[in-house]
Amino acid sequence: MNDERSHRVARHPLSIRVKSLALGVCAALLATQRTGLLAAAPAAVGLVLLGVSDGATGRFSVRTLRRSTTFVCAALVLDAARAAAWSRLLHAIAMSGALALVLTVLWALTSTFAFGDVLLVVFASLVPAWLSPHTIAVVLLSTCVLAGGVALARQRRRSMNDGTAKVPLGPALAAAWMIGTCA
Repeated sequence: MNDERSHRVARHPLSIRVKSLALGVCAALLATQRTGLLAAAPAAVGLVLLGVSDGATGRFSVRTLRRSTTFVCAALVLDAARAAAWSRLLHAIAMSGALALVLTVLWALTSTFAFGDVLLVVFASLVPAWLSPHTIAVVLLSTCVLAGGVALARQRRRSMNDGTAKVPLGPALAAAWMIGTCA
């Protein structure tokens, strides 16, 4: 395929998209019930959709990430208005912003992860930042453990000694987000 759209991520079959959306809705219901936040629903759906895409293709849709981020931010504003917790919202924005700064500096100084992973982690930090710094720590550490375990298993299975095994972060981040926010 030689046209200019050939660089785009291939669309997943309808059955995978439907199953991913159903899983996302289930995750949204659980996360909303456990956290009491409206923002947990679009965050859970977005992370599941992005995680499935990243796991299947090694890429995810920036448009899906942008839309999910917009919905989560709007829902966080509604959560702040509903609970009169504007300082908590500002604290969450500051924590996610600090994380974005640190990850961007690490991305610029090293070649260990893609910039899309920076965007994905910052998106995933929005709801945990509202909940507590402890929740962000649990999500980030759980992501490292899950992704590291997958990398070790792949390396062992393929007997790769050059350390070039690339592991999609999306699935590990979605699972870790559910662990951190719903535990």
